[in-house]
Amino acid sequence: MTVETALAKRPRVGILDHASSAIGGAQYVNVCMAEVLSSQAEVELIHGGSGYTLIDLAHGFGMNLSHVRERILPWLSEVPSFGIPGAQPAFRQVRSSWALTRPYDVFIYSGLTIPPLCFAKGGLAYIHFPMDANMVAQARREGVNPLRERAYGLVWRAQRSSYDQWLANSDYTAGWMKRRWDQPAPVVYPPVEADFPQVSKRNLIVSIGRFTAGKRSKRQLEQIQVFREFCKKADEPWEFCLIGFCSKAPEDREYLAMIQEAALGLPIRLVLDRDRRDCLRIVAEAKLFWHTAGFGIDELTHPESAEHFGIATVEAMRAGCVPIVIASGGQRETIQHGISGFLVQTLEELAETSVQLVNDASSWTAMSETAKKRSLIFTKEVFQNHISAVVAKMLR
Repeated sequence: MTVETALAKRPRVGILDHASSAIGGAQYVNVCMAEVLSSQAEVELIHGGSGYTLIDLAHGFGMNLSHVRERILPWLSEVPSFGIPGAQPAFRQVRSSWALTRPYDVFIYSGLTIPPLCFAKGGLAYIHFPMDANMVAQARREGVNPLRERAYGLVWRAQRSSYDQWLANSDYTAGWMKRRWDQPAPVVYPPVEADFPQVSKRNLIVSIGRFTAGKRSKRQLEQIQVFREFCKKADEPWEFCLIGFCSKAPEDREYLAMIQEAALGLPIRLVLDRDRRDCLRIVAEAKLFWHTAGFGIDELTHPESAEHFGIATVEAMRAGCVPIVIASGGQRETIQHGISGFLVQTLEELAETSVQLVNDASSWTAMSETAKKRSLIFTKEVFQNHISAVVAKMLR
C-alpha cells in the first residue's frame, strides 16, 4: 500500500476557527484540537485567511502542526454568524454550509456565534460564548411575518440537531448558551499548558491579552492608570509588562498607539507578537498577574464583554503569579477568591489589593503556591483526551 493510499483511508476532520481573525486563546484551543486529532485523522484548520497563518500559530504557540493542513476561505470574514436572517440569504447560507462541512467525516465548529448547518457525518460545536440570539429571536427582531418566523424555528432546530455534541468552554458560557439558545452543553475547560523556565521572581506585574479596541478589549489603558497609582504606594520599585498580539486593523493599531503614549515615562514594557518562549520567560519572572476584561460592564446586558474563561489567567497561575482580576465571567471559576488569587470589582480595589499583597512577602509566597496547585486542574492533556474521545466516538 502506498503512502498516498494509506493517507486516503484516514478520516478527514475540519476545524473551523470562527472566533477571531487574530491570535488569542480561542486559536490555542483550535491548534490543541488539531494537534491531537492529526495523529488519527487528516486535519484541516479552516479560517478566513486574515490575521494569521498556520505557521504563525505554530510559532506563536510553540507547537508542531506539520501534520495539519490549512483551508483558507476568504468569504468567512464576511459571515459573522450562520444565523438566519444573517449576512447571507437562506439558500446561499445552506449552500455555503454544505460546501464548508460536507467534505469531512467530522466537522468541528469553534466559535462565538450560531454554527453552520453541519452536513458532515459527525459534528462537534465548541462554543467560546454565544454572542448572538437564536434564530427565532433574530427573526422577531427583524420583524418578519409569523410564517417566516416558524420557518426560521424549523431551520434553527435542524441546525442544532445537525451537531452530535455541543460543548462549552466554561460554566459561564454554558449558562448563556442555555439562556440564549436553549442549548444545554457540558463544560470542557480550555487547555492550559506552558513550559516555564526556572528563573527567579522579581518585582514585575504582567498582563496578557490582545491589544484590541471595542467591547472585547482587555482594557490595557485602564491597567496603566492602575499601575501609576500602584507605584505610588508600593514599598519597592516595580515594573509592568503588557504582552499580546495586535492585528493590522486600523482601530486596533490606534488603540495600541494610545497605550504606548499612556506608558511613556513609566517602567512599562510592551511585548508585541513575540515568540511564545520569550513570553513564557517574562511570565515566569513576574509575581502578579492583572486582567481587567469585563471592567465596568453589566453582565446581564453585555455578557459577551466579560472574560469567557481566561486561559492567560490560568497560565500565569501555573507560573506562580498571583492573579488579581476583575470579578467577571469565567474568572470566577478559575480563581478561588482570597485563596488562589483575588477577584476585585473596581480599579481602585485592584490597586489596593495589589499593594497590600506585595507589601506582605509571606502572604504572596503562600498564595503563589496555591495558585500553582489550582492551575493544575486545567490541563492540555485533559482537554485533548476529551476531544479525542468525542471525535473517536463519531468516527466509529
